[in-house]
Amino acid sequence: MASEEQIEFIITQYRQSCPHTFWKKNDTTNVGLGAVIRCLMKHDGKATSGQISEEMNVSTARVAALLKKMEQRGWLVREKDATDKRITLVKLTSEGMAIGVTMRKNIRQQIATLIDEIGVEKLMDFMETRAKIFELVDHSKFWLH
Repeated sequence: MASEEQIEFIITQYRQSCPHTFWKKNDTTNVGLGAVIRCLMKHDGKATSGQISEEMNVSTARVAALLKKMEQRGWLVREKDATDKRITLVKLTSEGMAIGVTMRKNIRQQIATLIDEIGVEKLMDFMETRAKIFELVDHSKFWLH
């Protein structure tokens, strides 16, 4: 049975080797919604839209569209910062937080299954190879210009 330490290690290593694909799903809107929830949970359930934009490495316009959709679904609310009324904070509602907890639980279960079936060493070898491939492709050594 995979330990919590092994699960966390694999998640961290995988995120570092391919952060843009870690949470990818078929529906890109849901990917964005999930990324916003994860970002907010990382910041104790609240952050500014600018912080979210920076962390997700997407435009503030994209974040604004995602936040609007999430607000309509009842997953978050916007409120003024208590110490600086010029700042608007985005906060997860209890429903949004529950979705985030479920997402985290599901990914941890999936990683635990991978560890149990494949093993930490083989997963690490895979991620190192994958990271090297991405690095080479990103540097365009293989492509004609």
